[in-house]
Amino acid sequence: MFWLSSISHGSVLASTCWHSLSYQKAGRFIWGKVLRLFIPLVFGAFILSPHQVYLDRITHGQFSGSFFQWFPRYFEGLDGFGGNFAFTGKHLWYLMLLFMFSLVLLPIFLLLRSKVGKPIVRGIGAFLRIPGIIYLLGFLLALPMAYIAEEPPFGHRDWAGWNMIFYLILFFIGFLIFADERIQKAIIKQRFVSLIVSIALYLMLNRGLFIKTRTHLVGWWFQYTVSSWCFVLAILGFGMKHLTATGRFLRYGTEAVLPFYMLHQPIILLIAFWVVQLQISVLVKYLIIVILSFAGIMLLYE
Repeated sequence: MFWLSSISHGSVLASTCWHSLSYQKAGRFIWGKVLRLFIPLVFGAFILSPHQVYLDRITHGQFSGSFFQWFPRYFEGLDGFGGNFAFTGKHLWYLMLLFMFSLVLLPIFLLLRSKVGKPIVRGIGAFLRIPGIIYLLGFLLALPMAYIAEEPPFGHRDWAGWNMIFYLILFFIGFLIFADERIQKAIIKQRFVSLIVSIALYLMLNRGLFIKTRTHLVGWWFQYTVSSWCFVLAILGFGMKHLTATGRFLRYGTEAVLPFYMLHQPIILLIAFWVVQLQISVLVKYLIIVILSFAGIMLLYE
């Protein structure tokens, strides 16, 4: 379900751009993204990714030997292009995209926050507040998936199953949602509809209403994307309605979420590599991996 967590997190993170630009100038905004996104990405590429690539190589029979024997090869070529250096930070590719989008869309964000752009935002808000209109954005999101060829860089779908243009549009939509309170109220008001439609479309997909073939590919992507978008609207709607309180745990979680995200895959892979080789049941393996991974992540974070 990473596809759901990634697109929902992306739309929410875009909201911080709207709020931060209310008290920050462009230079300070960019520096903030460097600190929060780019530096963690670089740390991940140089510190958290080498052993992941190493485990990938030895489990696929592409290398035999110790990690320290292999490590000098880490800087030979780019991972994903025949080499080893994980410039995307492996699982941290999402930070890379968010950093890029923040810079690319910054001029548009500044325009929409200006006197010239505020009437545009109000107009968009008045349109999206109309019942049912918010779901049309799902069709907009489906366009790059249905019609952009699956080729790098823009059509590449190794980003949790979606391509770069999809995430760019989603990021911009997230900015608009939090730019006008009327859009947020519309999402809250229609949260039950969003949940029902998302589940219905998802069940229809699993029943094979659209088969993923060349003939039905466009229809499949539209149904799949609209279903995903409705899930996101449901999450946002129920979240904005009920998760309004704060507390010690939420403040702690707000600070811990990025380090936890950065550490989870490197630690899980390191532990799982050894655990899966044990001659025990799959359930016991699973429990050992979950318990040790969670404990290791929290220990490192603390």
